[in-house]
Amino acid sequence: MRFGNIDLLSEEQLQQHFADAHADPDCSGCWSIVIKESVPYQVESLGMMTLVKAPFVVCDRCHSLYFYPGTETAIRHGLAARLINDGHALDKKQLRFLRLVSGLTQQQAAEALNIDVKEYNKFESITNTTRQLSIDRQFRLRVIYARLLGLDLNQLASLADHQHPDELVVLSQRFEPDPELLRSIVR
Repeated sequence: MRFGNIDLLSEEQLQQHFADAHADPDCSGCWSIVIKESVPYQVESLGMMTLVKAPFVVCDRCHSLYFYPGTETAIRHGLAARLINDGHALDKKQLRFLRLVSGLTQQQAAEALNIDVKEYNKFESITNTTRQLSIDRQFRLRVIYARLLGLDLNQLASLADHQHPDELVVLSQRFEPDPELLRSIVR
């Protein structure tokens, strides 16, 4: 059984997974799955947002409450997919978020763009108010992040329907990330 793209555990697996997670160590309550609506959620580097619905696990006695296993990863990957496939320029918070979700260091992101790490750092810097990566470099990062997250690269073609269609079509035709660089990043 699934909730969105999250595999659900059997009842026995659920009880085993959360056996030591009770707020009260002497609690002998049972865990159950609940769906909560309008859940405030802090996303690293992006800030607070509200989740429309999210699965949680709650104890019927001590009322300990946790995200269902895999939920937070699914949320981060869903947000990353949306940012990657969006035609808008990525701001510094979004660049940092995508890099973190993809598991890259600033050094690896800089290498992927053939720029110095200090230059890349400026694009993510808190004090940066005006600098943005060029469309070419943003597209390169989108392709790399999409590959690292296992997203369908054909979805990037939808960017051509948004901003700068001519430039993005040309970029998509000429940019193929260096396989050796991708192997070194993915390790």
